Amino acid sequence: MQKLRVIFLALTLLFTAGCAAGFDAATQTQQPTGNGRYLEIGELLVQNLVVVAGETNSALLMKIFNESDQADRLIALSVAERPVLSDVAFAPNQILAYGNASNPAVNFANVAKAGGYVPIRMEFEAAGIYETTVLVVPPTNQYSGLVD
Repeated sequence: MQKLRVIFLALTLLFTAGCAAGFDAATQTQQPTGNGRYLEIGELLVQNLVVVAGETNSALLMKIFNESDQADRLIALSVAERPVLSDVAFAPNQILAYGNASNPAVNFANVAKAGGYVPIRMEFEAAGIYETTVLVVPPTNQYSGLVD
């Protein structure tokens, strides 16, 4: 009986240890790096989506990749039901980033305090509507100087 238990334990370890092995294993795939949300909306990729909260205003940072060979357009983006962006066109295979030296973060009236989450709603012409929540961070480290 003891020998049967040892064999059963060995087979159990063998079968469960292989769950994270192989070329298609989840441990073999890496999501994009960054502190914000990563979203796939149709053929659009939204990376590093984050809201920075200051004393008087907030800032939205994100990168949008249009991986399609068709143009798309951001009809409206709202944070906590407040309009923040509208009518932004995306050419095929274009990358648009908000929060860098050439294209600053989108500033708007303060909507939340750091440490929580705010609802975000994005409506695209081709990719459709997507709703999510996003982390609100304080204006420290890489986010310093973005808000008042």
